[in-house]
Amino acid sequence: MRAGRLVGPAVDRTGEPADAAPPTPEPPTITVAVVARNAAGLLPGCLASARDADARLVIDHASTDATAAQAIAAGAEVVVGEGSLSALRTLALRSAPTAWVLFLDADERLPPGAIGRLRAMLERRPDLAGVEVSIRSHLGSRPLRFGGYAPAWRLRLVRVAATRFAERRVHERPTVEGPVARAAVRLEHHGYRDRAHAVAKLRRYAALAAADLRGAGRRPSWLEGAGRAAWRWWTVAVLRGGLLMGGDGLFLATLQARSVWWRTRWARRGPPADLIAPPCDPHGASPPHGGFAHDPPRLPD
Repeated sequence: MRAGRLVGPAVDRTGEPADAAPPTPEPPTITVAVVARNAAGLLPGCLASARDADARLVIDHASTDATAAQAIAAGAEVVVGEGSLSALRTLALRSAPTAWVLFLDADERLPPGAIGRLRAMLERRPDLAGVEVSIRSHLGSRPLRFGGYAPAWRLRLVRVAATRFAERRVHERPTVEGPVARAAVRLEHHGYRDRAHAVAKLRRYAALAAADLRGAGRRPSWLEGAGRAAWRWWTVAVLRGGLLMGGDGLFLATLQARSVWWRTRWARRGPPADLIAPPCDPHGASPPHGGFAHDPPRLPD
């Protein structure tokens, strides 16, 4: 076997380093990562909207349906994970083969051309550590235009080497070291099939948030909880214009306030065991209304 050798810079006949063209910077590469549990009906549409990504990765969180099979059929790599959502997103960062990761949920869709626009932005701004995109949520087939549901800016595209997730059961957010910019890309989030599904989902969010508070030794007072609930209603309904959506806006503002109250009550008394039982994934199935049974309707931009 031949031994390796260290090759130094080329030299010309005078002994000076030869002129060499500067290396061409490689274009930014993006993995779309989806943390999913029992989302077989949602994944094909989600992954199809991300077909322009350099890689697609699904972190399968203890699914009991065909989530993994659907992901593989769509051309995605599947990694099985467990633990909190923060742990699962950290696993996605470690498993991604690219320098950048764009996080999607299974009930979200990218608009056409989004990956190309994000790549172009990263080429223009090589200093960036993260990019925020806007999200428009839907209640059934209705896009939610007010109440803070659109545009909701979230940090979703992150540089792997500059990102970490603090340990949380829910409402996990990436922290990046470096500049962050906003991109003209809007995700469509089909988060609530109907009102019953919205209630079930926010109850689970509230229970997991309460467990986080209890783990941190926080026990909000009843007065604090009532004040925060009232402020949440006022913010969603009035300050963010939720009432402009009529009955749906009133329903969502009231539900948001109730979720704050549930979180306070369960932080003090302990959350219901069935709502925090592993796997603690509010994006996945939680009977009777928490699961996803079908792909959300395709709506125009």
